[in-house]
Amino acid sequence: MEDVLVETPDIAGVFFENEIVAQGAAATLDAAKCQDVKLVTFDLSARAYELIKEGKLLGVIVQDPFRMGYEAVNAMVTTLKGGKPHAQIDLETRLLTKGNAGEFASDPQVGD
Repeated sequence: MEDVLVETPDIAGVFFENEIVAQGAAATLDAAKCQDVKLVTFDLSARAYELIKEGKLLGVIVQDPFRMGYEAVNAMVTTLKGGKPHAQIDLETRLLTKGNAGEFASDPQVGD
């Protein structure tokens, strides 16, 4: 994030493929007192949830890892029984923002 700020000082936002990297970027922006850059990421964790509530992350795209595992095992069992699972299984994602953080408070991914 430090390099990005040097190369692109007027950057408006960054999307991260995982929340660990977004945590580092949020810390870098905080240290640089740069509050105009919006950060969005995948994957929910207790820390990402806190960063949302603090306003340091704009959004987190939340997947359901339990449902992902469930559907994967079902596809495997279908295959092992000689069946053909769906070529594509679409699973809903949700967007966590500061405005709807309360809806995610009891999500198992937020708990320790």
